[in-house]
Amino acid sequence: EAGITHVPGTFSSSTVFNLNLVSNPFPDWRISPTFTIGAGYFDNVPQPTLVAGEQFSGNSALAGIGLRSFLSRHFVARVDWRRHVVLAGDESNREYDEFSAGFGFFF
Repeated sequence: EAGITHVPGTFSSSTVFNLNLVSNPFPDWRISPTFTIGAGYFDNVPQPTLVAGEQFSGNSALAGIGLRSFLSRHFVARVDWRRHVVLAGDESNREYDEFSAGFGFFF
């Protein structure tokens, strides 16, 4: 899966671009686990009103787990937790957690 996420915030805003591999080892189960690994790019921009705001960008990697449930034949719900590790370029890594929930449909 491919994803673009924008996270607006009070002190800074972040944009994340990802390409992920998602595995669903038990597709026949009504509620089944999902496993995700991926890579991408992370960009953090501080708000202009901050004096000591730090802008950083870097490549990122992620791993995550989740649950997927078919609510009907054409309607699915999914929840995920993902841990992002951003290589910030100053020989340190920054870690962020992402929690998401959503619905999908097929036609």
